[in-house]
Amino acid sequence: PPPPPPPPPPLKQLTTAGAAAASRAVGFVRRHPAECAAALAALVATDYLNLLVLLDASDPVLRVGRPVAAAGRRLVGPLGRFARRLLLRHRKKTATVAAAKWRAVAR
Repeated sequence: PPPPPPPPPPLKQLTTAGAAAASRAVGFVRRHPAECAAALAALVATDYLNLLVLLDASDPVLRVGRPVAAAGRRLVGPLGRFARRLLLRHRKKTATVAAAKWRAVAR
């Protein structure tokens, strides 16, 4: 017969290992906030796309494709215009600052 399995580790060792793993995870998130935010955003976007695919597959039954698409257009349209205005404002400010610095150097 095979030998019996080893006994489980003591409770103190299990709690210490769990606390150490949690501490390492928190440390990683603190050291890499942009990467963690990007990973979370990718997961949320993937989940949203998965939901859209599910709704699209069941569209003949539920007839929800058009209202969902219309809601998406209503949400994305103003956000896109807002982002464009911010980008143009930032570009204008950057160009103004660069021109002022160039004039100061040219003098």
